[in-house]
Amino acid sequence: DADDVSAAIKYAANPGKTNANPSGRPFKVIGRGGGHQYCGVSCDNDALIISCDYLNRLDHFDVDLKGVTGPDGEKHDVTRELRIGTGLKLKEFATWNNKDPRNGNKPANHKNDFHGWTIPHGECPTVGIGGHSQSGGYGHTVRAFGLAIDYIYGFTIVLADGEIRTVTR
Repeated sequence: DADDVSAAIKYAANPGKTNANPSGRPFKVIGRGGGHQYCGVSCDNDALIISCDYLNRLDHFDVDLKGVTGPDGEKHDVTRELRIGTGLKLKEFATWNNKDPRNGNKPANHKNDFHGWTIPHGECPTVGIGGHSQSGGYGHTVRAFGLAIDYIYGFTIVLADGEIRTVTR
């Protein structure tokens, strides 16, 4: 969770001298969202890599938020909210979204009207939704529905000093 990520970042800033780090210099910190990425920047020598594979929760709630700016730039009232961990893979999200809670969570025969929501997203099953959405969240429905990031209201983030913040639109 965010507390564990914060502790890792604080350790990386002042690791002390050890056999593994004889210089005692701070480590470069790299966050890995849980999936893969093409540029190779989620790994490096002499770095502390924080893998978020297990930050993969998916919760949904009834909420009562008034005047939230939607993907269309207009104000909307929001009655349902998803909280998705950065390590949740697109395949896991799509599979969850295709389960019918009214029918024992069995596959819903490719209909997703029972949840009453979805977000546009790409199709590569092994991409973590955190990295995917932070880079926009391109998918086949972008022209009709926009990007995944357009549907995100907020993020819980950990800053370079280990401070945890929730940021919203």
